[in-house]
Amino acid sequence: MVRSERGSVSVFASGVMVMIAVLIAGLGGIGQVLMAKSRAVAAAEAGALAAAPVTFRPFGAAGTPAQEAARLVRANGAELTVAPAPPTPDTIRGR
Repeated sequence: MVRSERGSVSVFASGVMVMIAVLIAGLGGIGQVLMAKSRAVAAAEAGALAAAPVTFRPFGAAGTPAQEAARLVRANGAELTVAPAPPTPDTIRGR
């Protein structure tokens, strides 16, 4: 008894199409993670850049370095959770 192979290509093509759809969905998720990481890094860098001038010389900022950093980080859609204090002579140890 010989079995017909008609339609076997359709089954194979359907399987390949499902695999491609899963791959595309996975790549979309990876892309979203990378975009979120990029936005978080940009917000952190912007906060650090905002705090630096306030730390070393006043330029008309309304608050402390931590407040200015938090303001700019919030403007970039993130939240500042830790703002370490600037070094003081007590915390700096020479070698």
